[in-house]
Amino acid sequence: MELAQVAEQEAHTLSARLTSSHAALRMIGRYGGGLVPFGYRKSPHPSGAGWCLTPDPDTVAIVREIVDDVRSGLSPVAVAGRLNDADVPVPRDRHALLQGRPMGGRRHGRDFDKFRWTSGTLSKVLRSPSLKGHRIHKGQTVHDAAGTPVLIGPPLLTEEGFDSLQELLKARSNGSHPRSRTTALLTAVAYCSGCGGRMYFAVRRS
Repeated sequence: MELAQVAEQEAHTLSARLTSSHAALRMIGRYGGGLVPFGYRKSPHPSGAGWCLTPDPDTVAIVREIVDDVRSGLSPVAVAGRLNDADVPVPRDRHALLQGRPMGGRRHGRDFDKFRWTSGTLSKVLRSPSLKGHRIHKGQTVHDAAGTPVLIGPPLLTEEGFDSLQELLKARSNGSHPRSRTTALLTAVAYCSGCGGRMYFAVRRS
């Protein structure tokens, strides 16, 4: 019993140290591990200690093309289709490649050689403050003691460019395209177990 209690206490202590360590890294703008935001890659920190993020030459141009496509009026579904047709890896697969690991994996009980872009995946990329070079924790910008955003890499979009993009996405999600009445109760609720995309109701005409 005593050994079990000691082991449990050590586990709690180690967990607390790791949490504190990651919190410290967040506050000084260093990369502490986890999924690298799309458009970036891990690089040595200028101080010579640890890591930071820098624009990824292979995907930073893709990010800007995605933004331009959305601003030109293309729907997220259309943009995702273009990315899939061009065989562009999703953020999860791109991260795996940067780590020297194979793409794909298991999702919804199925194995995939690689994952496909969906409107949901695209939305996560476009709505992430990481596009401004911000350090992100649980989807939100990390701020220092003075309330200033902590930067972990050069911005891919300016503050004004990011804010205008969010206004555009918000306007579209708030009903720029009114939905017609339907008796399909699972519309916008059910998702494909294969690609993870939203399932739609369609009438087949003979």
